[in-house]
Amino acid sequence: MGLFKGKKAKGPQRYNLPHGQMLTCLVCRGQFFDRRRYKLNTTGMEFLDLAWANEDATCLVCVNCRHIHWFAF
Repeated sequence: MGLFKGKKAKGPQRYNLPHGQMLTCLVCRGQFFDRRRYKLNTTGMEFLDLAWANEDATCLVCVNCRHIHWFAF
C-alpha cells in the first residue's frame, strides 16, 4: 500500500486514506498527525530476548489530543 511511502514527513501532516477520504481523528476530529513507527512486541519474542526482530507498525498521532491511530502496512 502506498499510504505512507516516501520520505518521512517533517512536522504534522494531513493524510489521505487509500479510498480518497481524508483521515480524521476518531476522538477529536483533528486532521493533522505526526507519523511514528512502533514495535509490535510479542510475548514469545520478549521471552527469547528477540524483541528487536518483531514487526513495526506505522502510527499517526493526532496533534490535538495525542490519540494514536495504528496501521499495519
